[in-house]
Amino acid sequence: MTDLGKVSATARAPVKVKPLVWKGTPEHIRTEMDAHFYEIVDLGENWKEDRFYLHSWGIRIGAFETLELARAAAQADHERRVLGELE
Repeated sequence: MTDLGKVSATARAPVKVKPLVWKGTPEHIRTEMDAHFYEIVDLGENWKEDRFYLHSWGIRIGAFETLELARAAAQADHERRVLGELE
């Protein structure tokens, strides 16, 4: 028999979303996840601004000046999606 008090306390514990893990080449990196994935395409050094395009399932989420900004946007979107499914 399960102790409902322990289950209830565990259910209320704060959650932390795991960081995304990136794989690929410098020009084209993507996450490896079962349920959802992100990819970042580097348009190259000659691109003046917003050189890094962030996509999710083929839909462009945004364009960013740096790879770090694109990764941060993907992580924020991922966390929003995961936490949005919790009660």
